[in-house]
Amino acid sequence: MDIEQYLDSRLKGSARIHAFYATNPNILSVLVEHAEGNFACADAMATNLVANLESWKTLNLNQLANRLMKNVFTSQLDYLYTSALPSEEEIDQLALDKEDIAEVFSTLTVLREPLSLQSIESISNIPAEQVIEVIENFQSVVWISEGQNSVIRFIHSSFSDFLVDKSRYLASTIPTNVPEYNNRLAVSCLQLLNGSSIRHEKICQFLGCSTPSLHSGVQHDRVKKGIPPPLRYACLHWFAHLSSGNVTETAIEQFERFLSTRSLVWLEYLEVLGKLDIAAEILLNARIWYEKQALKDEYSTLDLIEEVLIELEESQKVETTSIYQRSNQSRTSLASSHCNTHISRGSRRMARRDFTPADLSSYIHRDQSMCVGGGSHADVYKGFYINGSINTEVAIKVVRSHFCIDERKQEVNKRIRREIWFWQRLNHPNILPFLGVTSGFGIYLSMVCPWMKDGNLGEYLTNTEITLTLKRRQKLLEDVVAGIQYLHSQAIIHGDLNSANILIHEDKACLSDFGLSCFISRFNGPSFMRSTVGGAARWTAPELYFEHPKITKACDVYSFGCVALHVFSGEIPFCNITSAYEVRVLMELMQGRHPPRPIKHILTDVYWDFILFCWGTCMEDRPDIAEANTRLLKINNDPSGRQSGGVINQLREDEALQFQ
Repeated sequence: MDIEQYLDSRLKGSARIHAFYATNPNILSVLVEHAEGNFACADAMATNLVANLESWKTLNLNQLANRLMKNVFTSQLDYLYTSALPSEEEIDQLALDKEDIAEVFSTLTVLREPLSLQSIESISNIPAEQVIEVIENFQSVVWISEGQNSVIRFIHSSFSDFLVDKSRYLASTIPTNVPEYNNRLAVSCLQLLNGSSIRHEKICQFLGCSTPSLHSGVQHDRVKKGIPPPLRYACLHWFAHLSSGNVTETAIEQFERFLSTRSLVWLEYLEVLGKLDIAAEILLNARIWYEKQALKDEYSTLDLIEEVLIELEESQKVETTSIYQRSNQSRTSLASSHCNTHISRGSRRMARRDFTPADLSSYIHRDQSMCVGGGSHADVYKGFYINGSINTEVAIKVVRSHFCIDERKQEVNKRIRREIWFWQRLNHPNILPFLGVTSGFGIYLSMVCPWMKDGNLGEYLTNTEITLTLKRRQKLLEDVVAGIQYLHSQAIIHGDLNSANILIHEDKACLSDFGLSCFISRFNGPSFMRSTVGGAARWTAPELYFEHPKITKACDVYSFGCVALHVFSGEIPFCNITSAYEVRVLMELMQGRHPPRPIKHILTDVYWDFILFCWGTCMEDRPDIAEANTRLLKINNDPSGRQSGGVINQLREDEALQFQ
């Protein structure tokens, strides 16, 4: 009797559940799937279903099966697994090295899907003889499945969770090291991808076909079969292992090599496997993971990730050019293959839905010919989005064309598209929403976003100086720091934070223009960092005016301190220096002096200390944005100002504040 027959007899044999089974016959296939061939698991689920049917009738079938399995985990299965595993004395009697046992079990535990013996040997470098010897002595919990595509698998997929959970597996006679073996498999996967040229050239014999039928029928199956199972596994799971493992120099080295030489080949593999849709998520998560490691020269590697993402986006727009072939026309360092794979129509439709920004050119109408504002690197025009009965105000951001020389227009356009690519994926209440792109406002793509009727933070503070309460000022700063914290969590540095780039709508602050300064500086050299365009020097961290400047998260924290000064005092940084003598601001910064404290009674000692906290002379002295956020909230929750000598005690939050 197989599991399906067994469960069918159990469900039909219970009068209590017979009616439910008759109206939900699909429950049988769902339970069979979750049992994974394990009779003990199937029996435990059937028992739990009968005992708790009334409370679970409202769940759909998958939810029901998951709930049943959860109950099984904490009862029958834990007992089953503990009983199936040999004791420490029994393991000592085996003619096996404990390290060999731990190596095999640790590898099987971290695998993302079952593999054959040959694939495990290839991906983990564990000799097949060692794997077989361990399996023969632990057949109660691990075995090789029967059939043409036999794989090695545990008694149940939940066994891996049990094995690594010290609160469940109390004996711990089989030690597992999940971080270490995830790192090992990550390195192995990346080495396979980095050294797969022989296999790749073999596959390219199929991929060289330039007919649209490449991805259909028998020919497509032949191409998929040309990718060995270990290489397929590496394509799908290299980052899952990398992000779950220990960070080692070898792993980082292989990762950087993969990005610089084999990433486009990897995209070709994914297309052949029909998995191109997972590439963007993997690369975005890889970008965040790498940035969090705070590694040396991290931003050149982040640039590589972003360029691969752009190649992925561009590939969706070209019907007859492969990812590799098209990108090879502009740069040859990212891949060493000569494939000519066509992106399939299905994948292209899916990728276009995910990646391509909305082109609003037909619906955008300029309000007037002159720009209405702008920041350090872009002009802002007011316009209207008109589509049928919809007529709403929008802002159009146009990157100034004089920043870049003509010979590099194509590369600049690419960088702008990169910023658009990341902007449209951001989703936070304190980040200015991205609506789409439009043309006709300059030589580059222009970005469309909502019109923020209250203007930027500087204008808002001026217009509401008499009526703006302390509580509303605190809320504005909380909005700003929340927006920065979200950007940093996405591995994005604003790089040009000042009051002009913080927009206000109905008392809520939103950040804009993040990232523009970072890529524009690439086309203007280090001297750009020392420029005073738009008065940005007042808000900029001093280290950006020395040799070899580098924009970091600490720069955003310094600029946030400047924004806090403006919010609580109504004065911009270095308000004692007029714009006509902007060079004096640079001299003050380069001599290590921070902006002086304005004499304003709302700017109490406690807030001034917080601003100085953000202005640490060295980057290492500044808090990260999460710590700054925590301290700001703590200060705002104590508006009495007891820590600052009771100065705020005389102010009432519900009344308008008059500046001295």
